[in-house]
Amino acid sequence: MAFASNSVLKTLRLKNPKLVLLESCSNLIDLTIIHAHMLRTHFFFDVFAVSRLIALCTDSNKNLLHYAIRLFPQIENPNLFILNALIRGCSTSDDPAASFRYYIQSQRIGLLPDNITYPFLVKACAQLENAIMGTQAHGQIIKHGFERDCYAQNSLVHMYATVEDSKSARCVFEEISGFDVVSWTSMIAGYHKGGDVDSARELFDIMPERNLVTWSTMISGYARNNRYDKAVELFHVLRSEGVMANEPVMVGVISACAHLGALAMGKEAHEYVVMNGLSLNLILGTALVDMYARCGNIAKAIRVFEQLAEKDTLCWTALIAGLAMHGHAEKALWYFSEMVKSGLVPWDVTFTAVLTACSHGGLEEKEDALDRHSEKLAIAYGIMKIRPPSPIRIVKNLRVCEDCHTATKLISKVFQVELIVRDRNRFHHFKEGTCSCMDYW
Repeated sequence: MAFASNSVLKTLRLKNPKLVLLESCSNLIDLTIIHAHMLRTHFFFDVFAVSRLIALCTDSNKNLLHYAIRLFPQIENPNLFILNALIRGCSTSDDPAASFRYYIQSQRIGLLPDNITYPFLVKACAQLENAIMGTQAHGQIIKHGFERDCYAQNSLVHMYATVEDSKSARCVFEEISGFDVVSWTSMIAGYHKGGDVDSARELFDIMPERNLVTWSTMISGYARNNRYDKAVELFHVLRSEGVMANEPVMVGVISACAHLGALAMGKEAHEYVVMNGLSLNLILGTALVDMYARCGNIAKAIRVFEQLAEKDTLCWTALIAGLAMHGHAEKALWYFSEMVKSGLVPWDVTFTAVLTACSHGGLEEKEDALDRHSEKLAIAYGIMKIRPPSPIRIVKNLRVCEDCHTATKLISKVFQVELIVRDRNRFHHFKEGTCSCMDYW
């Protein structure tokens, strides 16, 4: 580490401290060394130099936005480049509203915005899905004379589409003098989000040029609006026009097949993915697992799942839910156990899938509300938090029902865990698939 620090400082001294290493800096340690050297040599107070430092920190690929935010109060006379960089960086961060705070600060110190300022300010509003803030940003765009700027217009169309104000999005769209594929695609996305798939298709059909984002937007929009047959139909149009689909397009197609129960078409889509060398990433893999499970081929769903290099909670849940649909209760519980062992935290829908597995596997006589079977959720939580041989202890103020009693016996066997449940009448000790009450309680 000392060698790295000495190397950085040596380069600074020999090659001129003016920005030599900023372009290649990729980690926080080197950044702090450069920052410290700039402070010692007073180079930090050169507005051009500090502008480059802020630009580095706000680069989305560097993950150093927090450092830029800490640096900003130290800058005596920030220029518009610095404020724009912070607005841009914050627009896609966990705190998009910070973009507005930096914009307000730029106004307070008398800096006039430019055509770089507003697209990212509007993007922050879209990230927040805040129509009021978006309208305020639109007002600022008009006030400062950028209402005809194509970048500002495209960002406004996207923002209004995101907040489901397709009327305002269309008003801005019709004022655009130089339409490009971004403008058309944003408007199509807006119609889909508002549920107006017919208007989206009308625009799509008259577009002078389309890219894969447009095809993906149209196909996934059909799927989101339950027009699954149209999504599959459009995929055939794409192929007939000689367009090569990418992963996002195929996710929309495969999801549509899943909802239609169209196994043959789903297999064809999977073959297309393989034949064209598309990457079987997490999102696409999860869509395939869900499709095969919904279409009746649970064995293929398991095979695809096992082939995936990466799995998240949604992927595990898709398989568990699929196994539940097919009545494979013990397998569903086994995969749930493996998911928990991997360190992933189940979602509510995961627990629901596990309960469904018990139901569809004959472990419950009927579906009941979760609040009447709260011990199952408590057991699931206990399995995540308590490691054998420590028993999981559950207390409830109602009598254990028959289906929960049966399910708990199975859970004790599959997960190799001891469960001690106290109901209104007695204690039940579940272990290796049996209960101390001998099924009399």
